[in-house]
Amino acid sequence: MHPTFSRVLLAAALATAGSPAVATEIQLEQGWNAEQRASWYDASLGSRLLPLAWAQALERPDSEERLFSEDNARRLGFPLRNWQGGELRLPRGFALDQQDDSRFSDTHLRWKARQSSSEPWVGLNCAGCHSTDISYRGSELTIDAGATLANVQAIFDEVLAALRRTSDDGDKFARFAGHVLGSEDSPGNRDLLKAALAKRAALIDTLLSMSATDLQPGPGRLDATGQSLNRAAINSGARHLQPNPTDAPTSFPALWHTLQMDKLQSSGFVPNVKVLDLNGQVFDLGYLAGDIGVVQGDYGDVVSHPLSGLEGYISSIRVDNLTRVEGLIHKLKAPAWPSQLFGAPDSARLAQGKRLYAENCAACHANIGRDDLQTPIKVRQVRLKAHGDDAPIGTDPWMACNTFTFSSPSGNYFGLFRPSLGTPSGVGIVGRTSKIADMQVPEVFQIMLGKKGQLADGIAEIIHAIVTGQQTLPGSDSLQAVPAGQLLLAGAGPADSQAQSLAAGEVPTDKSARKDYCLNTEHPFLGYIARPLNGIWATAPYLHNGSVPSLYDLLLPQEQRPATFYSGSHEFDPSRVGYVTAPGPDNAFLFDTHLEGNSNAGHDFAREYDESQRLALLEYLKTL
Repeated sequence: MHPTFSRVLLAAALATAGSPAVATEIQLEQGWNAEQRASWYDASLGSRLLPLAWAQALERPDSEERLFSEDNARRLGFPLRNWQGGELRLPRGFALDQQDDSRFSDTHLRWKARQSSSEPWVGLNCAGCHSTDISYRGSELTIDAGATLANVQAIFDEVLAALRRTSDDGDKFARFAGHVLGSEDSPGNRDLLKAALAKRAALIDTLLSMSATDLQPGPGRLDATGQSLNRAAINSGARHLQPNPTDAPTSFPALWHTLQMDKLQSSGFVPNVKVLDLNGQVFDLGYLAGDIGVVQGDYGDVVSHPLSGLEGYISSIRVDNLTRVEGLIHKLKAPAWPSQLFGAPDSARLAQGKRLYAENCAACHANIGRDDLQTPIKVRQVRLKAHGDDAPIGTDPWMACNTFTFSSPSGNYFGLFRPSLGTPSGVGIVGRTSKIADMQVPEVFQIMLGKKGQLADGIAEIIHAIVTGQQTLPGSDSLQAVPAGQLLLAGAGPADSQAQSLAAGEVPTDKSARKDYCLNTEHPFLGYIARPLNGIWATAPYLHNGSVPSLYDLLLPQEQRPATFYSGSHEFDPSRVGYVTAPGPDNAFLFDTHLEGNSNAGHDFAREYDESQRLALLEYLKTL
């Protein structure tokens, strides 16, 4: 068997005469065994979107079809699979979460008398946004921890619409109540159920309303950072929250090699600080902090309170499972180009392509072996504003700009110590109104403290020191040892005091003025990172916001890139290295690059290439 393929499941080697052909499913070798893959898809991280009983009973808003039917789940990009290999079928990337909810807030719901405090819920895990299928002429490749094409925003919107319609439509509610309550269906329990429906819909509506924008992300994109920041603001308990439109959707990055990188997220605002626990083992503190932010954005339940001290916040977030998943990422490899399926890269062009890459790409995109899972990677960041010898990156600024500028009343976060790690304003105290990124970092550390029993030995003591200001992290002037452990790898906070003072200043609220502010302010958060390009072939569409449909298009001068294209199809085009863009039933979302947040400008480094050079570089990129 070719080493590219670790497992081939033939649903039908040959379709019988007159029956439809069934796709051949191909699993590429990425360093995981079957047990590790199952853990990736099945682990609960503490996201709690809906009670399981509700998820199984909810109908689509405008029909009697179940919300999570086979057809609708696949339409949204979440094909059903058997959770933990059993009979329960959940959308891929959804997991069962069952915890005692007695001290929770948003998910402490009661919809029947004498209800258990450990009702099972379902919510997203990493695989919901970081796994995908690539189709080609009847075959289907599964890419673990890659870039999903699912329409994540659509599933949140449809859940809210379904909850509202179920509550308002008597027939829908009767069917829903009959399924959820079963033998306990009674007028009293129906009243409880309707009240619980209203409470859940109100919570989801609060986040979606605070994030509301006319810009639709479509398949394979989500403003996950904006959603996470807005959720942190909601969790503060503050009143009079201000809208922060999530109008900067990004495509979902592949996760291979990420734990080796010193900066995370598209703009690099999460420094990948690592520490040693008491046993001398590496603990990915920065990565865990970023993951906690993501889970709370995906409807993790967090209970904040003022003056929390060292007790931390109660939450549903499963720090233990997040740590286990990070262990899987340490073993993850980029998928190799499947030559048996797509055809081998053109050997006549590879030498020229390799030379062009070395001359024009490698200075930013580190060239690291696919099997090298250890070498630290210092990623290159290119700013929105000219910095040193670097010209401005020129790509759509809104993801970086929103992360840097979103603000909100601080509520229960008021007075928390603000460390340098991942905060735009650097060391200080959270004020009455603050940038949300300045609030979210201390909030995340409080969540960690609330789960101290799930942390490795000595890590809670390090976090204690951070939240009290006794331990300063990279980006500040002093770095002191912590008795319970020691810093292993310096990440990146605000680079200097000038950057901190700029961040702490007043930010315009008008969108046009805010854009001008971001483009003319120099700060480490205001830019985008260039990561290694291993497996780049499997991560279309391109640029951080998914505005370029293929690698071939990315190598064109920016004015020659497609101004509009259709997205949603999983059908691959090996010649251009991207998905097909012609309109069709599965390719119905029109992506318009003229819209703010969708710009396909920037990364215009291939302007001088002729067609032969462009094709040579394209062939070489297939081999990474």
